[in-house]
Amino acid sequence: MTNIYTPDGWLDVPALAARGCWLNVITGPRQVGKTYGTLKYIIEEKRPFILMRRTVEEVQFLGINTEVNPFKVFEPEHEISMDRAGKILNISEDGEIIGICLGLPTVATIRGFSASRFTDIIFDEFIPEKHVIQRKTEGDALLNAYTTINGNRELEGRPPVRLWLLANSNNINSPILTSLGLVDPILRMREKGQEVYQKDGVLIVQPGSMKIIKKRSETAMMKHLKKTKSAERFTGMALENEFSYNDQTLVGKMPLGGLKPLTGIGMAYVWQRDDGFLYICRAPHRTEIYDDSEYMRERFRDNYWWIFDQYRSGEIRFADLHLLEYIKALFDIKF
Repeated sequence: MTNIYTPDGWLDVPALAARGCWLNVITGPRQVGKTYGTLKYIIEEKRPFILMRRTVEEVQFLGINTEVNPFKVFEPEHEISMDRAGKILNISEDGEIIGICLGLPTVATIRGFSASRFTDIIFDEFIPEKHVIQRKTEGDALLNAYTTINGNRELEGRPPVRLWLLANSNNINSPILTSLGLVDPILRMREKGQEVYQKDGVLIVQPGSMKIIKKRSETAMMKHLKKTKSAERFTGMALENEFSYNDQTLVGKMPLGGLKPLTGIGMAYVWQRDDGFLYICRAPHRTEIYDDSEYMRERFRDNYWWIFDQYRSGEIRFADLHLLEYIKALFDIKF
């Protein structure tokens, strides 16, 4: 397998690109070279690109604040500007437009949008921090945006647009990861301690470069936070590539011995102990199964509303994090 790090411990994006995948997902600790390495590769390979952000407001902020231009780190070798052009930003070097920056919602509002010249989409910070509103429709919006940008190029014998999804490991419950069917592969990677997954043109990388993590752990703030219990979630994400906003205290495998099948919905099968304790897993049974339609979801909530009480009291266990987030979304549980 190709090494994913440079000799200095940074993420080796050219090595990842050489794998030839249409979808490249990189979630990991802060400042291991996700955004920097990807932008540097795109610029040096002269690949016309779209830099995408979750909201129009993020794009507008970049357009009016030159000091937060993400390309300033490449000066003086590359003098790259970001200039407002209606709803988008033109990204230029030496007077030539090399890319554009736009918000995810913008693609759906642009009529007659031709993106045939662009080879790459870089969606930076696709998993937001906790204080930022995350819309459930973001997954479908990205799929529609990709379809629009990719156009007919594959039917014409051209390679597909290459999509880069970059984010800190904040929250596994991402509408984008769910829509792309990537939650389970990522969780399996976590269980196996696996940094790289590649299948059917999809590459998932969860870097854990010990060289960089060690250096960052010695910074002034990290030295302080490592001694502070209340900062465990932040340091877990920033240094250890943990999904910091996902509480996993109710997650763990249980043997099915002594459990009876109760019900099930979608991918979640509910088993019950004699004392009422619930175990939700993927081991199938045939007792009162509901499909995952909105109508059946409503019926399931009406009939099994008390599962919320089980959750609140801790009398429940989930086989994996995806099932936990699935049930929380089903019952609109916010804690």
